[in-house]
Amino acid sequence: VLTAPGSVAVGTPAQVSAVVKQGTRTVPAAYPASASWSGSPNLHVGARGAAKPWHVAVLDPATGTLTALRKGQVTVAVTVNGVTRQATVSLTARAAA
Repeated sequence: VLTAPGSVAVGTPAQVSAVVKQGTRTVPAAYPASASWSGSPNLHVGARGAAKPWHVAVLDPATGTLTALRKGQVTVAVTVNGVTRQATVSLTARAAA
C-alpha cells in the first residue's frame, strides 16, 4: 500500500510511505524488506542536490520526504516483491503569506 498526498505545495515537504499487508499484519516497506522507489521521468529519486533541471520534485526514500521544486505533476511508485503501486501527486504553487 502506497500512501502519498494528492497535492504538495512548492517548497513544502510532504510524507510518502509504503507498507506491506500480509493477512492481518501490516509492516513497513523498509529493511529487511526490499522496496524499490521510482516514478515519472520528472521525479528525482534521491538527494535533492542531484536533481536535474527537468525534475519538478524530489523524493528522498530514506526519509520518505517528497518536495515539490515547481508546479507540475509527478507519479510516485514503489515496488515490493514484484508488486508495484503508484500515486499521482499534483505540485501546486506555494501558498501566499
